[in-house]
Amino acid sequence: MQIAEQYQFIEAVEREFARKRASLLEDYKLLGRPVLIWQGAPIEKTFPNASLTIAKTAFDRGGGNPRETYWRGFATRYEVVEVFDGFASSKPNDEAGWVSELHCDGHLITSLWDFPKDARGGEGGALYDFHGEAFGHFITLAEAVYKSMDYAGDIFATCTLIAANELPLARKWGGSGNYIASSQVSMRPVLRWPVHQVNERTSWGDVGLSMSEQFSRLYA
Repeated sequence: MQIAEQYQFIEAVEREFARKRASLLEDYKLLGRPVLIWQGAPIEKTFPNASLTIAKTAFDRGGGNPRETYWRGFATRYEVVEVFDGFASSKPNDEAGWVSELHCDGHLITSLWDFPKDARGGEGGALYDFHGEAFGHFITLAEAVYKSMDYAGDIFATCTLIAANELPLARKWGGSGNYIASSQVSMRPVLRWPVHQVNERTSWGDVGLSMSEQFSRLYA
């Protein structure tokens, strides 16, 4: 593939990511709110219904222990529900604070918008260093879902933080262990991670490590 063709292909992937994010923000009434969004998009877009049905088990389990984090490691809260584009971990009106969706074209999108208040209890939530665990949970979820579908092709993956300039960073204060939200916020309204490509040379683990390291730099 020539360099010009590669750029055009990546631009097409970026447009797909943006379109899927826009739909999610509208479906869950998240416009204008801080939202952390992870996405996976396989190159091939045609999947038989049987593959999607099999993937429900992996999708339902999530990517982490549901008892260890308030987003439950992205494990389904009650049962997988059908939505217009495929199926989801909860209904839009469930107010879970996070959701995962697997679409009929194989697109996986996971988002988190419930950000806890700090120890002082301000008006809004904050971003914490422990949210870095969510990157690993998404990676584990994505790897399990695509493996269950017997999909062996390349997959694009990225992360986006919407309304980043409205979400303060919470840091541990002194020896108390309490988190206090600082006045530090991103100057950018949107933080976009690079688009990574999972293939024979780059594993899901490699991509997850790169994404989480970039998240950690917010606290440098």
